[in-house]
Amino acid sequence: MNITLSDGTTSITLPVDMVWADRHSWSPVEQTVNTSLTGAAIVDVGTRLTGRPLTLQSDEQHAWMPYASVSQIKEWADIAGKQISLTIGADSFQVIFRHHDKPAVDVFAVIDYDTPDAQDWFYGVLKFTEV
Repeated sequence: MNITLSDGTTSITLPVDMVWADRHSWSPVEQTVNTSLTGAAIVDVGTRLTGRPLTLQSDEQHAWMPYASVSQIKEWADIAGKQISLTIGADSFQVIFRHHDKPAVDVFAVIDYDTPDAQDWFYGVLKFTEV
């Protein structure tokens, strides 16, 4: 399953073994239940059109990303409201970085160098929200 990020000009291929951590934990159905003065339940139900969180994870053992990719992702994340396309297999999403759930990009070097090269490996968590 291919995983790619693109802003329309630049594309990045992420490791295929990154884990989509919250793939099955989101539901578009929103519901509130209140009680009326008579004790009856007042149920309000709706369907969210956007807002799905998409979290991609790698760790010290698998799904490493080259520093060149991490640098591009960080550059995109540093632009407020930057929309990018996230493709996971056959699914495609327009996303923004999830800055309200800091950090939106949380990466670590597999081997920590003072000045990483483009090919040095990193792992971590990338947090997005579908728009």
